[in-house]
Amino acid sequence: MSRVVWSTAGTYLFMAERLRCAVIGAGVAGAEWVARLTRGPRTTVVALCDSHPQRARELQERYRIPRLYAAYEETVEQPDLDAVVVATPNHLHAPVGLAALKARKHVLMETPLALNAKEAGKLIEAAQAAKCLLMPAQELRFTRATQLARSCLLHGEVGEVFFARAWWRRHQWPRPGSWRAQRSQAGGGCLVDLGQPLVDLLLHLLNDFQVLQVSATGHILFGPHGSLEQEPNRPPPPAAGIFDVEDTGTACLVLKNNRWLSVETSWGGHFQSDVPEHGAEILGTKASLRLFPAHLSRSGSLGMENILLNAAKPGQVEDCGQHFAHCVLENKKPLITPAEILAVQRIMDAIVQAAATGKPQPLKP
Repeated sequence: MSRVVWSTAGTYLFMAERLRCAVIGAGVAGAEWVARLTRGPRTTVVALCDSHPQRARELQERYRIPRLYAAYEETVEQPDLDAVVVATPNHLHAPVGLAALKARKHVLMETPLALNAKEAGKLIEAAQAAKCLLMPAQELRFTRATQLARSCLLHGEVGEVFFARAWWRRHQWPRPGSWRAQRSQAGGGCLVDLGQPLVDLLLHLLNDFQVLQVSATGHILFGPHGSLEQEPNRPPPPAAGIFDVEDTGTACLVLKNNRWLSVETSWGGHFQSDVPEHGAEILGTKASLRLFPAHLSRSGSLGMENILLNAAKPGQVEDCGQHFAHCVLENKKPLITPAEILAVQRIMDAIVQAAATGKPQPLKP
């Protein structure tokens, strides 16, 4: 994180500090992180780690990453490293994150943060002990639409919210035998993969993480019968493999004052190609909001008004990787707090349990 100083015509100029990062995982998510961190003004990638040498070498050569490692344990111990981006399969998030925090490295984690609240709690404790930043990459919080919608809600323009829903329908499911198709490695199916970001989005927008009860359903309808997944950076799974996670699922969350939230997810289905695959809707006593992009609908003097929300400059950085770097370099508080991280993980644990048992799950305050 050292500053670079140079002189031009007798004038000293200062280059902004850059966070020196290692990306652990060279699959699809890891490759995206390498590209984003390389382009970012406050980040640089100094190391890459993956247990599959061919795909790791290709990514290293494409972005001219100085060093390549096969073991995360060796990667996190490098002295010239400031932070680690964890883009591994879900079941490796906790062990990799704990190793990085033990080595006093800041950690940006692909979602979900962990497989369960117990693992998430250990990560949070390790981050606090190391005095390092631990942040899940909740991408939807950082979109301009989310920031504008949250501003409307906080300023009371929607009134009292009585219902909200979010949906994510992706006509693409994992291959049988891949890690995403196995509950032991992924923690769940589309309810975890797509539902977790939506739950975080709605609670963040409402600024309320006190969920009283959840109900959920999940079904396996498409995955075992074939695959539409096109992810060339991943190694091929076994010819005949496990598929024991839901590929379509719905969750209902009850908040105080009997407010209801609905989350709908699917990896498969027959959807219109011109309809956005994810979005959200919030209904209030004064107006309603719809994302993405952000629209405010309300009654006006000439009837119903539908306003496209826009702003020249959002309140937060629109890239969560650069936000993470800014918080580390400037010692600022992140948009995502430890309390919110743990609350969302506990809610997801309850959703997974409700889907498995078919019974509503209460949550302790």
